[in-house]
Amino acid sequence: LLLKTVVSHTSLEQVAHEAGVTRGAVNWHFKNRGQLIAEMINHVCLPPEEMVARLNSYGGVNPLRAMYEIASRAFRERSARDKNILVIVLRRCEFTGRLGYVEEYNNKMTDMLLKQSAEIFSQEECIRHLRPGITPALAARAIHVTILGALYDWARTPGKDFPEPE
Repeated sequence: LLLKTVVSHTSLEQVAHEAGVTRGAVNWHFKNRGQLIAEMINHVCLPPEEMVARLNSYGGVNPLRAMYEIASRAFRERSARDKNILVIVLRRCEFTGRLGYVEEYNNKMTDMLLKQSAEIFSQEECIRHLRPGITPALAARAIHVTILGALYDWARTPGKDFPEPE
């Protein structure tokens, strides 16, 4: 249902009907659409702490390569259902009004991930891989927007997998 319409035009009543459950069952788990979307995001996204732990496990490796391998693995670990959730979140949600707090939460998580990524890029074994003039914060932001762009591209293209390294 949410793949076919914009989330803000979909009621929990419609979600319940499409799922074949009662409205009460949906309300038991989700008090509103925002909470439903937040739970969908939590289902498909790596928590920033786990992302940083994965990054730290690549000690001494080129940080760009490590980020690519982590992102690539994360894409490969996603199911078709996860991809559908990403399509809904990235292409069918308007984060305004009642869904505004979901965007605020996402912004906090993004800021945390950027900060932690910049700290990793600041480590001696990582900073030497950065080109002159590229700060750890800029490197973290560049990786973030690259991965986000790959997510958007992946979500908009049915059947497309994350590209493998050459």
